Amino acid sequence: MFKPEIQFEQLKVLYGWQKIGVTSGLVLACIFVYVLSAVIAPALLLAWFVSLCLVAALRLLDGRAYARDNTDESAQRWLLRFRLGVTATALIWGASAWLLFPENLIEYQVFLGFALAGLGISVAVSYAVDLYSAMVFFTLIIVPFMLRMFINLEEFAVMISISMVWFLSFVFVGMRRANVYIRDNMLLRLNANRRTQVLQNSEVRFRQMFERPLTPMLLIDPMAGQVVEANAAASRFYGYSMQQMRNQEMAEIELDCHSSSINDDLEHRIAVHRLSDGQRRSVELYISALNVDGRELQFAIIHDITDRMRMEAEVHQLAYYDPLTALANRTLFYTNLQFVFEQVKHQLDHACLMCIDLDQFNHINDTQGHDVGNKVIIEAAVRLRRCVGETASLGRLGGDEFVVLLSGLDEDTELAQQQAATLAEKIRATLALPYYLGSAIPLHTDSMMTQYCSASIGVTFIHASAGSVSDLLKCADVAMHQAKKAGRNTVRFFDQSMQISLDTHARLNVELRNALKHKQFVLHYQVQVDSQHRPIGAEALVRWQHPQRGMQSPDSFIPHAEQTGLIVSLGLWVLREACTQLQKWQQHALTRDLVLAVNVSAKQFHQTDFIEQVQKILADTRINTARLKLELTESAVLGNIEDTISKMEQLRGMGIHFSMDDFGTGYSSLQYLKRLPFDQVKIDRSFIRDLATDANDAAIVQAVIAMTQALNIEVIAEGVETAAQRDFLMAKGCHLFQGYLFSKPVPIEQFDKSLQETLQQRLFH
Repeated sequence: MFKPEIQFEQLKVLYGWQKIGVTSGLVLACIFVYVLSAVIAPALLLAWFVSLCLVAALRLLDGRAYARDNTDESAQRWLLRFRLGVTATALIWGASAWLLFPENLIEYQVFLGFALAGLGISVAVSYAVDLYSAMVFFTLIIVPFMLRMFINLEEFAVMISISMVWFLSFVFVGMRRANVYIRDNMLLRLNANRRTQVLQNSEVRFRQMFERPLTPMLLIDPMAGQVVEANAAASRFYGYSMQQMRNQEMAEIELDCHSSSINDDLEHRIAVHRLSDGQRRSVELYISALNVDGRELQFAIIHDITDRMRMEAEVHQLAYYDPLTALANRTLFYTNLQFVFEQVKHQLDHACLMCIDLDQFNHINDTQGHDVGNKVIIEAAVRLRRCVGETASLGRLGGDEFVVLLSGLDEDTELAQQQAATLAEKIRATLALPYYLGSAIPLHTDSMMTQYCSASIGVTFIHASAGSVSDLLKCADVAMHQAKKAGRNTVRFFDQSMQISLDTHARLNVELRNALKHKQFVLHYQVQVDSQHRPIGAEALVRWQHPQRGMQSPDSFIPHAEQTGLIVSLGLWVLREACTQLQKWQQHALTRDLVLAVNVSAKQFHQTDFIEQVQKILADTRINTARLKLELTESAVLGNIEDTISKMEQLRGMGIHFSMDDFGTGYSSLQYLKRLPFDQVKIDRSFIRDLATDANDAAIVQAVIAMTQALNIEVIAEGVETAAQRDFLMAKGCHLFQGYLFSKPVPIEQFDKSLQETLQQRLFH
């Protein structure tokens, strides 16, 4: 763990002693030269001394270089260089045992031995921090001298060997122990230094963090409940001076707190803190235990999250509440409904769901503007809150549709129904009261705008057998629509017959779509004749060849097709089939003059691309457009009268003729008839049926015929079933007829066969 640091410490000791050691060695060498100059050749002695001086000089230069570059990264390199210097020095000193050994001069030999032994031991002790350097130096100095003595004193060879081994072992063990001791001390010092540095760094970091200007921080005494210390950011945040913050009671600052433990050392709090000016701020605290001089304190980092919590609250409000009324929106109400639905499955008490729709609200929106409409919605929400209080959940699903979720009703079913009916009636009566919406005239506060807007309410009980919350809402919605059908401003409870009707409606929708896809519709044709019973044309009438129920009349599916919008696709198919048949008739002399009438629904006629659709069909079939007659009902032509006239004129420009179907059953026919470019008026069958017995019907028919004559418009009567009806119509001036008296609607094969027989008979006669 500390190897680079230990090497660095070793080098500090080694190079620290090197200058003294080298200098001492040179002094000893000088003494050597002086003492041995009398017994050793001067040239040899000088050569040895010069070699030692050169190595000493190199080591001193190496020491100076080390002083300039002694980083941890270069420690290994410097240790190697030091060991090389030690080895070189030891080799020169060791060589003295052979080169400078005085033969037969015991006193000089003893001097040499004591000098080398003293040098070796002193250096070994000095270099014990590096066991390699110490052992190499001692060995290279002592071992050569001992060998020289061993050779010189043969009679004491055994004793010298034993003494040498003992001496070397003793010295080596001592050096080893000294090295371990020194390294252990180094490790202890390094550990102590590191811990001291860590503590100092930690203290510096803590002080920097504590004094950071952006984040409020407190030191709190939990036992006394007081602030011990605060940083400058805390002083600015709370509005107290640093001195005032010290010993501040936390109870005066922290008003409300919700705490949770993150781990054993860290606590998280969400709290409300009061500032010096009385302002309250939501804060988030992270608190950890801290021991300061044996005193257990809490270190708190404080974040002001007031704005964040306000934004989160706004996001939550937008996600789950209606922005106009502050009622639960569709998402939140679905969640509440799901919760109550699950409760009902496991409890005995009842709950109910009410669907509320404001009557004629669209009329207010269209005539008075969205601002007034919004005021009505807001006032309706206020009234609903007053009605239900805390007993129910309210929601707005959109537009003018509200929902009420009433739970905790009585366990007794009858009593629960009474409770629900009472509340529903209270809501109905409250919403039906006049809406006073402020001044109707700008800057005139005395003039109040008053609007009337009742409500239709559908109620369904929540029961465990319901499939889902969507089914519950569907049931309440069905009941609400039943309330509207009952005349509005009323309450209706959902029952099973409504569900059956709903299921039938849904099934019929699917079947009609499949019928269009699989070409299950067919056209039947009912002949139209003149007063001489001559065929002048026919009306194309659609039938549904149902794969299970057989042939279906238009009354069983046309109203549904109009309600769902399928009438547009169906009407387009009818028009194309009729034109295809006209094209076939044009190929034969007997049928080329027949006129074919085709009914066009209001939705189909008002499609923006209706003209283009007709043009494409005419281009594809290439018929004589003078033989095509489009029958329009009063509902199709009224409304946007100018658009209707424009479309009819464009189609008339293509050669197409028009007949007003079911004339007399509406309210505005006479007013607009003179403006609309109709070629024919068809008297409705309802007036023809009781023509002989009902004087009012007879008068109406007679008036219609007279009016068409005055306007120079052709008139035809449908639903003629008896000769008496025909004779009456002829007597009053109507000479075109359609009805069972002449023929029922029949398939094209039967129609063509009957038509040929009739025409051939007339030619024969």
